[in-house]
Amino acid sequence: MFSRRTDWGHDVAPSHAGPRLRGAGDDPPADLTVANPTRLGFEAPGRLLRFLAEVDARHYSPCSAGVPQARAAVAEYHRGRGGLCEPDQVWLTASTSEAYAQLLAVTCDPGDAVLVPSPGYPLFDFLADVAGVHVERYGLEYDGTWFMPRSSVESAWQRCRGVGRRVGAVIAVAPSNPLGCYLRRDELDALRALCIDADITLVVDEVFADYPVMPASSYVPTAVDQAAGLTVVLSGLSKVAALPQLKLAWGVATGDDSRVQALMHRLTRVSDLFLSVATPVQLALPQILEHLPAVQAEIRQRLRANYRVAIDRMAHAPISVLPCEGGWSMLLRLPQVHDGLDRLAPTVNSDFAWATVLWQSAGVVVQPAALYGLAGPYVVVSLLTEPSRWQTGLDRLARLL
Repeated sequence: MFSRRTDWGHDVAPSHAGPRLRGAGDDPPADLTVANPTRLGFEAPGRLLRFLAEVDARHYSPCSAGVPQARAAVAEYHRGRGGLCEPDQVWLTASTSEAYAQLLAVTCDPGDAVLVPSPGYPLFDFLADVAGVHVERYGLEYDGTWFMPRSSVESAWQRCRGVGRRVGAVIAVAPSNPLGCYLRRDELDALRALCIDADITLVVDEVFADYPVMPASSYVPTAVDQAAGLTVVLSGLSKVAALPQLKLAWGVATGDDSRVQALMHRLTRVSDLFLSVATPVQLALPQILEHLPAVQAEIRQRLRANYRVAIDRMAHAPISVLPCEGGWSMLLRLPQVHDGLDRLAPTVNSDFAWATVLWQSAGVVVQPAALYGLAGPYVVVSLLTEPSRWQTGLDRLARLL
């Protein structure tokens, strides 16, 4: 009756892992997994909603790639971040997920592959399934900081070639969720060189790029530039303005003019099939983007303060706070084993076991890093967590261990 491509069983996405661990109806005071900014006490994002009431949206004129003033506002936003683009390089979608789906539709045929970073958010697996596309992972490695070996991308490419599978696109996330690492210049250049050689599209997800926590000096703030080849950069209001409920995202195509024009022609045709972005939010977008500084300053202050608190609280605990260059998530490395907790779990040597023990014995909810493809005793926590809950949760972890 149903397609095999959507036969996902009952696996839970990372966004729902906290509720699964703590059980129905339970709301412990030390839930460190909440990353929904509308639930975390921020004041500045809500002030932007007033601009929706100030636009005249009584009349509807469909614009496949988005209304001109909204596309111009996105181009101006990226120029303010050091990017180089024009409004005709921008198209609007209702979410970055929709932008990915449209990109898969125009860059891949069923059975083709897309290369994605690992560890990383599992969204790509589901989007690829819906598109009938194969996911091939290239590994990110850690040596005190996370980095992308060019050889790992080349190996993923060779695996596809070895089975006669065409690669349609390469995806990078900067900064990564949940690793928190930006792209370095040499990494971006390497990805572009590989994509140019194969004449395919590089997609760079920059939804968290405005939130540096502890960036390396060599990080690339944006891939919106005039480099050769074809690069598409994705972002949207969900993270940029902490307003996921407004449902507006965008992509910016950069590179060789002929390739950009060809891609935009196809994306516009695909967007015209759905016309999913509501007119009021498009009309309000220029004002929303103009008033971002207060929103992002409030969020960055919490991210950095929570990160400093974590470093301080874990200084004398057997828990390592991994470096976080940017984004809303942070990794904690827990002990491989902990004999004192044998009564709680026979072998506390995996992230799922640790997450269960921390919930049962300390009332602390964390996400197992295995949900993101990271093996070992790692857990993921949200740096957006309200400060009092954050300190309570970290103190409980330190006392338990």
